Order: sequence, then C-alpha cells, then structure tokens
Amino acid sequence: MKLLVRFGVVLIAVLVVAVGGLAFYLNANLNALIQQYKPDLERMASESLGSTVTLGAIQAQLFPQTAMVVQEVSVVHESHPDDALTLSNVSLQLQLLPLLSKDLVIDTLALEDPNVVFILDEQGIFLAGLPRGGDKPEPEPSTKEGVEGEIADRAREAMPVRVQLHSLALKNVNATLRDEIRGETYNVKNMNLASRIQLDEEAVRLTGLDVNGTALTEIDFALEGGSMLYNMKRGSIEINDLNGTFLGNPMSVRGALDPQDSSKIMEFHEGATNLASLGPVYDAFAPGLHDLDLKGTVEAVVRMWLESNSSFNADAVVTMKGVGATVGEYTMTDLTGPVTIGIRPTVQLAKTDKLTGAIRGTPLGASFNFEARETQGNMQQLSWHVFDGTDDFNYTVQLCGD
Repeated sequence: MKLLVRFGVVLIAVLVVAVGGLAFYLNANLNALIQQYKPDLERMASESLGSTVTLGAIQAQLFPQTAMVVQEVSVVHESHPDDALTLSNVSLQLQLLPLLSKDLVIDTLALEDPNVVFILDEQGIFLAGLPRGGDKPEPEPSTKEGVEGEIADRAREAMPVRVQLHSLALKNVNATLRDEIRGETYNVKNMNLASRIQLDEEAVRLTGLDVNGTALTEIDFALEGGSMLYNMKRGSIEINDLNGTFLGNPMSVRGALDPQDSSKIMEFHEGATNLASLGPVYDAFAPGLHDLDLKGTVEAVVRMWLESNSSFNADAVVTMKGVGATVGEYTMTDLTGPVTIGIRPTVQLAKTDKLTGAIRGTPLGASFNFEARETQGNMQQLSWHVFDGTDDFNYTVQLCGD
C-alpha cells in the first residue's frame, strides 16, 4: 500500500513538472508562434472588416492571464487611403481552452486614448478606415497564379480560426464627426465606453452600454442600458432604450435613423431641463441666447428622420414651465405652455395655441403660427391678450430677406 502511495506521489510530481515545463515552454515561445501566424490574423481581420488590416508588434502571455497586446493596428480602405484608422496598444483578454479547438475567444478588447473619426457623406455615417456605402470589400490578398497561388489558398483554408468578441472597454476616447456635406466638424472628448459586443459581416451590436464624455468642449453627457446597432453597409443606426443625463438633466434615446428608409424615426426625450444649465449649448449653437437671461424649465420630445444623408426632418414639442426672458426693455415671466416646432430642409415651423405668462408683470396670453424659409418669414395668427384681457392684438407679419 505504501509503495502504491509513493508511486502516486511520484507520478503526480512528474506530471506537475511536465505540465509546468510545457507551460513555461509555451509561454516563452508564444510570441514567436504568434509572429508566425500574424499574416493569417491580418488576413482574417481584413476579410471580416472589408479593409486592409495591418498589425504591429504583438506581445502575448498565457500565464497568469491569457492576454495579447498589439502595439499598433492600422485599418485602411483602398477607396479612401487618407482616412485610415490607427489604434495603439490594443489589449485583448483571451480564453485559453478555446484556442485548442481553433476558437479565438476574446473576453474583452480594451483601448486607451484612441482617436477615431466618423464621416458623414451622401451615403451615410461611416467609421474612417472601413468601407462606406458604395465601396466594395477589398479582394483577398492572394492573387498569385499557378502552384504558388494554389498553395497559398490551401494554407488559408487550413486555418479555419473562429473569432468571438464578448465585450469592449474604451477609455478616454477622442471622437470626431466630420460632416462632409455641410463642411462642419464636431468633437467628443474624454469618452469612456463599456459594452458587450456582437459582430457580423454587416453590423456591430452593442448591449449593456455604459458611456459618458464631453461633447462640443463643455457639454457633459452619460448614457447607460439599452443597445445600439450600427449597420456598416447601410450607414444606419438603431438605438433601444438608452437612458442618462445631458448637462445633468434627464434624457432618453430610442429609435433608428436610416438614410435609405425615411420611415425610421429616432426619438429624444429630454426631462425637466433648467434653462440656466444650458450655457454650453448656447455657446456652441446660439451665443445670442445668453442676452435673453433665460430662466425656468422646459421638457422636450424630439422626433427625427432622414430623407437622405443630406437632409433631415424633425418635429418637437417643447413644454415651457415658468420660463422667464428679457427682450430689450421687456421682461417676460412665468411663460407656460407647449410650443410645436417643425424642421424641414427648406422651412422651419413654430406654433402654439395657448401660451400664458406675464410681461412687465401684466398677465399675458398668446398664440402664434410662424413659418420661416430661406428668404421669407411669415407670421400668421399672432395674437396676444394683455392688460387683464381688456385689450386684444392680432397681427399678420411678413419678413423678407435677401
């Protein structure tokens, strides 16, 4: 019995030493093996994205945690060589056992301090480096003829590695939207994003989103929950139940925008928003609003849809509560009621049937229907009732410009 126990102990010790030695050997030689297969990894990534992917130096380890760091990744499409996507220090946390069955399972892909550019053109919204709506995927790298080409093709077929990516973690992202239609550029800085992710040939789906950052220099935002689907070929985006804050005010987003389907609508719900907190928005879009000394709160529901990539439509209902403003020598207070706003490619509309408040401390009731075009504005049914309703004013105003 003692002999059997000793034999078992020795056998276990031998196995531990053998496995440990094998692990040490694999860990020591893993980088050399990865460098050998780097062209195949580049090929698989290129075929998946439809662009040319080039990988820099790769460092990998099996223990204590299976991980891989790619010092630089370049993604570029031949149709747009100047719009490359370049990433540094891409970190991958891997599962070890699936590698034995040629499955590359990535638990987390992590990036720090990346700079990414999104491009809005006539075909949609696209990430720089990836194919755009009218682009064709780039051909496979092997176009050699004869025996050499046949051997290369067989070599590719002999490595059927399947890739799965489970989650994404981005830290301190600087993102730019380049609007090539209007010649404008918009920036988001210091953005952090964590999400589960699913990839296929046409789309990227993010679920369990947690994202925050600063847009247009000073506009802080945060969103979480829900999901986002980005279709790379159509240039469309779909969002489900994202909730969060915008400059500290509650907001939610849901719906879809598709340049090829005008029936898709994106809805933005902005909760009770203190107008005094919107200073950074005024700075970015309408600095003159600072002169109005706006106070009070508004709630808004905005519905947006695309007729094409160069034109969009939007309808909004803005409900004012206790709003105050100063226009010249007139001070208005406690303005309350809904205002309906419509934005079209060639005309803007605003209408209210009942707006109450006070002007210079005197009760006010107003209604208006306003229409503005590029060269002409038309105010119809502008009426207000002041001085406790004893005097009524009704105006029809037409404004013309060059």
